[in-house]
Amino acid sequence: MRILTTTTTTPPPLALGLLLCGAVTTGAVEPALARAPAPEVVAEATARVQQRARRSAPTQFRVTVWALPRAPASDGAADDTAHAVNTFERTAAEMTRVARGRLRVTPEGRARLEVEWRDGGIERQLRRGAQFGAAKNGVRLTRPLPVLPPLWLLQTIRAELLLEQLAALGGDPTRLQLGYDGDHDFFVLGGRSGGAALWIDREDFVLRRITLAPGLHYRFGPVAEGGVWPAWFEVEAPGLRALRVELESPEAAAPGAWNFDPGWLAN
Repeated sequence: MRILTTTTTTPPPLALGLLLCGAVTTGAVEPALARAPAPEVVAEATARVQQRARRSAPTQFRVTVWALPRAPASDGAADDTAHAVNTFERTAAEMTRVARGRLRVTPEGRARLEVEWRDGGIERQLRRGAQFGAAKNGVRLTRPLPVLPPLWLLQTIRAELLLEQLAALGGDPTRLQLGYDGDHDFFVLGGRSGGAALWIDREDFVLRRITLAPGLHYRFGPVAEGGVWPAWFEVEAPGLRALRVELESPEAAAPGAWNFDPGWLAN
């Protein structure tokens, strides 16, 4: 059984403030019994961290998509994240490159992805808030692999907006639970019931995982050296092989520089 404990290192100033005011219970406790702070407190801490990251401008990336080894079977733990894919070191021999392309995101809640798969097909994916669509070679897909996350959540620098965006994706912004993923303990904005949720690292208030539906997870890697964005994110979807998407050569752009109209999918 997994036990949550507080770190023995000195917490960041905001985390220390939460501890002093009794928002986070100390000692060894079960996740279901631990006392968590209000969602607004965690959202505010996360927004401040993201403001310091300085990545709130519209941004485009070159991306490389890799197919990952099959994840091991669950060890039976109650939390469905016990076999988090991003806890494993990856080597080139373990991963298979399956696509290249470009990803663009804007903090207004828009993101789009265009990749060319190794089979030669060109796929476009578009997110506009809770709306998601995809097309391959100009033909709309009815059951696409949702490679594209709501990446704008990593750009949000106001707590109230972060909670509003979670609600727009179908999550409950009034609910917060504790959870764990790999070797990290988390505040889970939206709860662990299977709907949309934001997994916030308890130690540094970094948004490290977005869940949109049961089994659909986006886990973010460490920040690229010398950069402000994660070097990659990994995608898990029910019944499909996990993918890693490397975010390369980020470039900021002026607002309104790109088309996020649904008609772009079939052009």
